[in-house]
Amino acid sequence: MVHCLQIDSSPRGSSQNTKRFLGIDVGAETIKLVELVHDAGGLRWSRRRLAEHDKKPTERLRALLQEWDWA
Repeated sequence: MVHCLQIDSSPRGSSQNTKRFLGIDVGAETIKLVELVHDAGGLRWSRRRLAEHDKKPTERLRALLQEWDWA
């Protein structure tokens, strides 16, 4: 299942008019994350991540979100 979240805060070092969107796919073995940023130039892909969760998806997802300043 894939989810998309949006927050109105700006990533570090960006303007106040920047919005971030996060796609999350939690599977049986891995977590996939993708972040899109919408700013004056439009929507752009900013980063992605594929990580194994060792059957502890909640803990791993929380750590990944903290790394990206989403938590």
